[in-house]
Amino acid sequence: MAERKGKDLEILVAQLESALAGENVVITSNEEIADVVTGEPREVDVAVRTGVGSSQLLIIVECRDRKGRQDVTWIEGLAAKRTSVGADKAVAVSRNGLSDPALLKAKALGIAVASIEDISLDDIKSWCKLDGLTTQQYAVRFKEFYADLGLLAEQSGSLHNPVIVRKVSGDRCSMADVWNSMLETLKAQGDDLYDGLAPDGPHREAQVQVTYANPADCYQIEVGGQMVDVKQFRVDAEFWLQNVVVPPTRVFTYGQNGGPAVDVLEFDQVPGLGPEPMGLRIQRNAVTGIVSVVPVRSKTSDQ
Repeated sequence: MAERKGKDLEILVAQLESALAGENVVITSNEEIADVVTGEPREVDVAVRTGVGSSQLLIIVECRDRKGRQDVTWIEGLAAKRTSVGADKAVAVSRNGLSDPALLKAKALGIAVASIEDISLDDIKSWCKLDGLTTQQYAVRFKEFYADLGLLAEQSGSLHNPVIVRKVSGDRCSMADVWNSMLETLKAQGDDLYDGLAPDGPHREAQVQVTYANPADCYQIEVGGQMVDVKQFRVDAEFWLQNVVVPPTRVFTYGQNGGPAVDVLEFDQVPGLGPEPMGLRIQRNAVTGIVSVVPVRSKTSDQ
């Protein structure tokens, strides 16, 4: 399992706190709160604000996504930050937990400790019987991928592991990226190649071509050490629609010891949710029984 980066953990905790929160609760992440003595801004990973009668309560949540269990020093620093920003309560969340002395110090200083603990699918069978998500995915097999570079015939031709970039951004692209872009271009022109295809049904074959009249929209290919504009892509392809079962990446529970918890079923990358890699999180408040589905940016999109 890939380790979460610190900011990802802060966002995750803010979302899970939202799932636990009742009405009239405002939750923000990565907020700056003025020091009650100096007035200087102090960064707080997650701030939870709620009304109790005529009073407003501020709870700060600090997150650590580092190797090993966190020590006493972090807890003492969190207690000091609680005082500095005038918070009513502070919560410590560490992906790898706290050392025994740190747990004792947290209890002595009134710092609540929340955890993110892996559980199994069997632990959530009472409310979720999913072993995976079934989604539909466009599939393609390239028979011929031809690029017209507007050069001599022997310099244009079939592509075999070429270096392709988007001219406007300079980003490198795969032939699959080019194919998806061609699909979007054709769909905008009213021609949806996959329209009417049944999942796991018969395949189609077609020759597809897209011409780039505007140089700013085109791709480039490396030829003889130089990048040359692509005038047209032409593809002989076999394509179909297929069902794909996506297993969960992780099942875990979040909450304070003895307090309300959120059970979570997480899918890191689910095809078909959008043009960018996206994940999905199904979460349930163990107290209220409310289940919510949250789309999240896939961790693989940052790699």
